[in-house]
Amino acid sequence: MHPDFYLSKGQLIEIARQMAEKTKKGLKEEGNEILCIPTFVPIQSKKPSGRLLVMDLGGTNVRCAQVLLENGRLEIERGPVKEKLAVEYERDLGLDEFLERLAGIIHSLGPEQGLPLGYCFSYPTEPTRDGDAILLQWTKELSVSDTVGRKVGEMLCGYLSMHNASWQCTRVKVINDTVAALLAGMGTLSADAFIGLIVGTGTNMAISLHPGMIPKISEGSAETYELPVNLESGNFYPPFLTQWDAQLDKASNHPGQHRFEKAVSGHYLANLLKLSMPECNIDIRRGAAAVFDKAYGASAGSNFEMQLARQIVERSAGLVAASIAGIIALMREHRSMKIVAIAAEGGVFWGHPAYKERVESTLTDLLLDMGLPDICCKFLAVDHANLHGSAIAGLSE
Repeated sequence: MHPDFYLSKGQLIEIARQMAEKTKKGLKEEGNEILCIPTFVPIQSKKPSGRLLVMDLGGTNVRCAQVLLENGRLEIERGPVKEKLAVEYERDLGLDEFLERLAGIIHSLGPEQGLPLGYCFSYPTEPTRDGDAILLQWTKELSVSDTVGRKVGEMLCGYLSMHNASWQCTRVKVINDTVAALLAGMGTLSADAFIGLIVGTGTNMAISLHPGMIPKISEGSAETYELPVNLESGNFYPPFLTQWDAQLDKASNHPGQHRFEKAVSGHYLANLLKLSMPECNIDIRRGAAAVFDKAYGASAGSNFEMQLARQIVERSAGLVAASIAGIIALMREHRSMKIVAIAAEGGVFWGHPAYKERVESTLTDLLLDMGLPDICCKFLAVDHANLHGSAIAGLSE
């Protein structure tokens, strides 16, 4: 067995400490390893209620629904309509072509007039203070010309208005999928603090903070609401990575970036197994699912292969637990809390029961040794989390 993938409790506590310290830096100033991007969608104690349209653009898949949000519960009234955007390799979609397709999806739903729009847009953006977001770049095989540097919500609403579409956008709020998970969790469970967690193809976290805890946007703010903060935690560079992590990073499209994501998420775990055991017969295109099969299924070619696969999975879970522990320690400095709700999304986190169990048990042990034994963490899965979170955002004032 490779001892390189084993992390002791002391090492995990150091990872948690560095996660907390680097997050503090990201909250203070721009350009840090952990970006800490505020989303200007105020969270208030009263749960929003109302009817609205929600749209989720993740990868090239689009979902759209008319929903009713009432006392934290989401009811889907129309839809969801689901469609995959047809894209051609190395060809950008034209802006009008792209917006026409989104408008067509809305039209096929036949939503009521006068509704606000909650828009989950899972691409790199810079949120603006009016609740919209400026597109920074396209990823995930999709590219649309003449869009970078522009507000994504404004572009869609403007197109609907100019082309006399059957449905007009009265107000739009734009969030990403991690913030959607955070807001969805806040809408379904009572707790003292909330974390949105993605562990799937990639990984990220989002938290809710008072503006006064985000010095780079507000010094000594007297506001009573909180704001969601997209940490972009996949870019965290934890200590104690291995030579195999270095090899994987060097061969990646963005060397030196997203080191935490490359050690944790489903896109990379099979590559790590193959690098550390070249003779392993594994289809790396299956990602974490193939590693789970080796670790807990019947596909391992040897006991050594099974143990190595399990160690890679358990390290991923340990890193996730340490990152959560670091964020909890940071939040505890500013508020009293006993119950932390963690709304988790992603095929790695929910892909095998052993993964969630490992995260839970490791997190409990770490909090105990970090002097936070009184904090209880509850992991939850929220149905239609992106639509639910987008609805909460879309109804926020």
